[in-house]
Amino acid sequence: MPFLRGIFIFLCLTLAACARATAMPVSQFTAPIQTLAARAQNVTWSRETVTYAQRARDQVLDIWTSQSNGTDKRCLTCAQNFARRNRAGIAPRPQNDFVVFVATNPDTRDTPIPGLAHPSILHNTNLWALKFDGGQTWKLTDLPTDSRTPRAIAQPRFSRDGTRLAWTELLTRDASPQFAWGQWAIVVADFAIENNAPLVKNIRRTQIGDQHAFVALDDWSPDGRALLLSGNLNRGQAVTGSDIFEYTLASDELTQLTDSREIWDANARYSPDGKTIAWISSADLRATRDARDWQNYLQSELWTMERDGANQQRVTFFNQPGANDYAWFQANVAKTNRVIAADHAPSPDGKRSALTLAYPSATGALETIIVLLDAERAQIFSGASSTTIPREQQARYAELAQSLDEFAAPLGAEPRDAQPIIFAADLSVADSARGENLLADSAYQNALAYLDALDAVGARGVQVSIRYPLLAFNAPRAREYVAFYQRLAREIRRRKLILLVNTSVAQADPRASSLEKYKQDKREHLATIVREIQPDYVTVAHEPGWEAKITGLPVTPASFAEHLDFLLGVTDRRNTLLGAGIGIADDSAYQQVFAKNPRVDYYDIRLDAVTRASLERLQQMIQLARAHNKPVIISQAWLAKNSAHDAFAFWQPLDAKFLAATAQFARHNQIAFVAFAQKNYFFASLDYETTPPGLTAQNLGQLANIAARQPMRANQITATGRAFQKLATGK
Repeated sequence: MPFLRGIFIFLCLTLAACARATAMPVSQFTAPIQTLAARAQNVTWSRETVTYAQRARDQVLDIWTSQSNGTDKRCLTCAQNFARRNRAGIAPRPQNDFVVFVATNPDTRDTPIPGLAHPSILHNTNLWALKFDGGQTWKLTDLPTDSRTPRAIAQPRFSRDGTRLAWTELLTRDASPQFAWGQWAIVVADFAIENNAPLVKNIRRTQIGDQHAFVALDDWSPDGRALLLSGNLNRGQAVTGSDIFEYTLASDELTQLTDSREIWDANARYSPDGKTIAWISSADLRATRDARDWQNYLQSELWTMERDGANQQRVTFFNQPGANDYAWFQANVAKTNRVIAADHAPSPDGKRSALTLAYPSATGALETIIVLLDAERAQIFSGASSTTIPREQQARYAELAQSLDEFAAPLGAEPRDAQPIIFAADLSVADSARGENLLADSAYQNALAYLDALDAVGARGVQVSIRYPLLAFNAPRAREYVAFYQRLAREIRRRKLILLVNTSVAQADPRASSLEKYKQDKREHLATIVREIQPDYVTVAHEPGWEAKITGLPVTPASFAEHLDFLLGVTDRRNTLLGAGIGIADDSAYQQVFAKNPRVDYYDIRLDAVTRASLERLQQMIQLARAHNKPVIISQAWLAKNSAHDAFAFWQPLDAKFLAATAQFARHNQIAFVAFAQKNYFFASLDYETTPPGLTAQNLGQLANIAARQPMRANQITATGRAFQKLATGK
């Protein structure tokens, strides 16, 4: 039965993980399960797109894509210009421009050769690249067809930044039992696009382990420094006793994560932050060491462990009568006593996991189905080390959690007539406080990268601080700064994002020796922003008490009313709305100044303190603004911690809760624009336990910025990022 054997050998290649042969704690997986595709396997994930191989009526495997909710299914290889030959080993590039896959050579016989492992029923294979829209294809490798000793390529995987491609390669067959599936090597190459065509270059082959037997390449670490592998790499180890290994590229160091020669462990994947690993294991279930009949008895489930192999836990129970997973499968898929969890892939944000399940049909043939699991609710990728609250922060954490509950409680249910909200983020990399660093081209490119990342998570606007006196009369390099922000504004508009500019005071200007000179210079600063950069919103004044402290100039509600009216006398506003606001700590008399001025287009509030008292003060501000027919926006919202830096991961549950409470507050008060600060923490955070003590807030902020670069470019987000994405997109 070549087809049946081929499917099981496919499972051999697409599984890749290890589990110890010790009893594991049992808990039922209760999160929702959604069917994505039948007769499908080899599932991978890129952004919100799931890619997989699906068997057609003629038994050929075609490449399909689907949105994560199961909609917009498209076949990339069903068109007439594609030859009817099998394709597997699918690897979508993180940029979503190419899909790399394994395909049989046109002149090969489509029958398996005993004693060799190959993807599905494939042998004599090569790597190909396909445009993600299903267009042109390119052949990337050129292994010859050999009916006696075929070569094969399996499991291509892209690094998270899409610049490198790795795969495993069958080199030769061997008569020894431990080499029943041949001798294999791992291959790492650079992936490049030259003359509009993809190619692999700088190809490096390595055979690793005590015996150069079967090895499957499962995943790249998020930082690109290591590979997750599975195989029988220890001397004398049978092919059916596969273990999980981590291979460090620079040092050639091989670390064994599991040691279970009686158990089948395969298909290991890193969590998005690289701290935990999910994999497939036959632990606690039936298994066999005989390579000839293992496929007739194998059962397996999805497991998780920490990156060093500790704390192994089973998280699915499709083979256990009485478990929720078992009941779901029997009711919705098939009544069977044997399920094989095969290949799986986490979403880039770690929020869900796609899992292939194989099972014997009524005819005895093996059928497959891909399901989606809510990995976040099932805690598949939970990492205790990063989210445990340090003892010295537990009191503050509890205090903030209680304050958030008290803040949200009076708001009640969302109004039925709630208006859509534009959720935005602070583009701090373009803050004028960075000074001349902004004028380097790398700063502009970094700002564009953040724009792309924020756009990808659903942000519909950005807040940029262009602080006085950057563009005042005769300010140093003012025209260069204007050019920077003009280019940036064009890119923001091209992405159809709303631009809010904050013009708060960065520092005292020694040239503004009097209040009159200060007013003239700040008005020129504002006029230049409106005329040259043309944002959608400009907040011209906020927190007058802070402004008085910075400038050293006398400020009273009366003088500030005159000052504000002078600023708002900008003659050519174009389509820009000008607004103002006060902080919670400011004298309420300033509130009357802003609300009553007819030239103020909107009222700007900021939210960082979440107490019952702050809620009451904010409600008063909003009621006064409404009484004078002024819309309200929130230009900056973030949960003030006070006692520890925001960068640490243990704050993420509270930050996510704060985002939700802010959105509830905005809907309750018909606020149409909300900008959140600290957008870096959408992409990365720091582990409190492993971060060196004694670092300044500036040092911690720099570390967080560095940590965010790679996940941001690879479209990976934190729990805080997921909370923002859910608000912004509704998904």
